[in-house]
Amino acid sequence: MDAGTSDTVTLTLLNSGYTVKILNFSVDAFTAAETGSYSIDGGAATGFADTGSALDTFQINGGSGAAFTNTVVFNSTNGNYSLAHLTLDVTANGVPEPSTFALGSSALIGLAVFLRRKRK
Repeated sequence: MDAGTSDTVTLTLLNSGYTVKILNFSVDAFTAAETGSYSIDGGAATGFADTGSALDTFQINGGSGAAFTNTVVFNSTNGNYSLAHLTLDVTANGVPEPSTFALGSSALIGLAVFLRRKRK
């Protein structure tokens, strides 16, 4: 990414039963004088600067991550760098799959039939 430019990572969720969090990202070709920033879903920009490593890795919210629904935008304030790594945590929202629901329902119906026959 060249100075003064931005790259947008767009995530389109096809199934609303999931939550997506960005946990961390790494940039390559970063030098001491360079800085950048990122923003999530149009929120406030958060700055980052060179850590002195060959591959600079930055934790989001201390490693706990930040949920997003649409975009993460990376900006270069000065200098240039390459986005080398992006870690996402994709979690199901706890809605059971239809097959799980059907299996549980079948078990309850079977138990009800068994108990009814036992009473007779």
